[in-house]
Amino acid sequence: MPDTYFLNPSFVFKTPASPHYAAKLEGQSIDPKSLLTAISKERKNNTLIEGAGGVFVPITEDYLTIRGIQESNLGVVVVGSTELGTINHTLLTLEALTSRFIPVFGFYLVGPENPLQEDNATIIQKLGGVSFLGSTNFPEQKLSSEEFKTFALDQFDKNRNVIDVVINVDDES
Repeated sequence: MPDTYFLNPSFVFKTPASPHYAAKLEGQSIDPKSLLTAISKERKNNTLIEGAGGVFVPITEDYLTIRGIQESNLGVVVVGSTELGTINHTLLTLEALTSRFIPVFGFYLVGPENPLQEDNATIIQKLGGVSFLGSTNFPEQKLSSEEFKTFALDQFDKNRNVIDVVINVDDES
């Protein structure tokens, strides 16, 4: 998809930490209202917005990502791991979202190929009550940034399940 489908980051930090902590360490502050304003401007543009970590990651010391998702009134595709532990993590995320009446379009698994991933996907779909949209397995060797970009362009969502469900969601209402 062209870059126009992706919302540019409102904040970028060097510190690999939750946004609230990275901002604090780097002398910046995050205003959730400005994030919501940027998101609201994209409402009709079929824009993909990637969160920073899971739904309970703090954006500020008193504002969680899930609150921003809820206040933006947008639907979600949950991205989980192919590995051990993903059933619990993904089902907890789905429960948190659906119990707040946040629409979930489905889930997608990403990670190394392993013997658990097929069962992980089946059980998450069955118990989570949302569609499995596919998976992407990483290559065994570590990739440079450029190699990863090429790999992702070629391998992520090859059947367009994620893209089509997100783009066509407004057409169904």
